[in-house]
Order: sequence, then C-alpha cells, then structure tokens
Amino acid sequence: MLLAVVAVLAAAVVAAAVLDRRSDGTTLTGVPTAAPGSVGAETPAPVVEPTAPAPGGQGDPAAPPARDEDVRDGDKEDEDQPKEDEAAGVGEAPEGFRLHEDPGYRVAVPAGWTVEQESESRTTFQDPTSARYLLVEGGGEPAGDPVADWEQQEKSVSKRLAGYELIGIERAEYRDFEAADWQFRWDADAGRLRVLNRAVVDTGINRAYALYWSVPDEDWDAALPVFEGIAGSFEPLG
Repeated sequence: MLLAVVAVLAAAVVAAAVLDRRSDGTTLTGVPTAAPGSVGAETPAPVVEPTAPAPGGQGDPAAPPARDEDVRDGDKEDEDQPKEDEAAGVGEAPEGFRLHEDPGYRVAVPAGWTVEQESESRTTFQDPTSARYLLVEGGGEPAGDPVADWEQQEKSVSKRLAGYELIGIERAEYRDFEAADWQFRWDADAGRLRVLNRAVVDTGINRAYALYWSVPDEDWDAALPVFEGIAGSFEPLG
C-alpha cells in the first residue's frame, strides 16, 4: 500500500512510543507512516487522539508538530507566499525558500521553517508562525495504484477522525509521476484542519513518496500557493 505516511492519525499503532504534544493540541504516540509504497506500510505511525490509520499503513500524522509558542494562524506575512513568477523549479529554491536534501529527495521549503527528522524516511517541515506543516515520507518501493490505496485507507480513517469530512480522492496531474490527492477535513483539539495527502510514485526509479500538507481550514486558500511552490520543487533522487 502507499506509504502510510501522511494520511491520518494512526489507529492501532505503536504501543511504546514517546508522547508528543503538537501545536493543534493533539497528542501523538510514535511516528506516522506515510508515502505510497511498502516503506511505510509496516512502520508504526503516530497515534493522535482521536486516532485513525494513515494511508499505506497503520497510521498517519494528522497533527502538527510542536511549536515553542502559539501563534495566531491569521498572522501570516506575504513573504511566505511564493509569487507566480517565483515558482520553484524542480530541485530548485525560489526567492524566500531554501533547498532541503534528504538521501531520497530534495525539496524547497520557506526559509525559516523548522525541520524535524522523525525517522529515516520521514521529515516534518513546520512554519514556526502558524499551524501549517508539511510531512514528507518515502523512498520505498511502490505497491499498487495510488488512488486505490488512498481509497482503501480512507475507509478506516473516516471512522477514527473526529469530524472527518472527505473532500475527495482523485488522480493528480503532477509532472510525469503517478500521483493521487486525498483531501479531507477533521477536528483537532485546537480547531478544524484541512489536509492534502499526495501520493507520488516515480516509476523511473521505482520509488514512492507522500507529501502530507496540513493547515487550519480557514487558512487553506492563503496557504495553497506555499504548497504549490513546495510541490513544484520536489525532486526524487534515485
């Protein structure tokens, strides 16, 4: 199944894991699994309350990473927003972004965002001024159609997340990758969140990834250009 990374809070996940208080007030146990492919499928993922399994595996990261202090989600500055003529090229960082490279991929994220390596295959990028965050997981071998995998995982997730609302699961036009977008809303302790979980399969190098984008529901439109800039720069590495 698609790497269980970013999908939704883990269901029956890790038993013994470090509890972590996230910025949305939820508590995670363990680390979320994600990304299309086998890598995350058997890896324990974080369990958030309410818990729910993540795509491709046994859990997912539906809660934002911890922040040192709370900030109002509306207090965003324009410099975080990539201008249309500044869109990131593949493997490049536009103005206001910086390039991050992991063994399996490189991606541009807004300058100033924090980086947390949660596992060998999972990295979280957090906006320190809001509840926006991106979780990237992957590098495993793909296992099946990304749309079918998301649809299968959604059956379980929909029963476990408070206030879960499916927006849609559909094939995504994303360069020359096989890709699928799973969008949904759910109620975290600190408010309603909107998630875009993108499964990415690079058939050229036979690797699968997931890009899990989570923001407060009311911040969706303002934050979308940031995700588009990030996604435009994402480059799997063989």
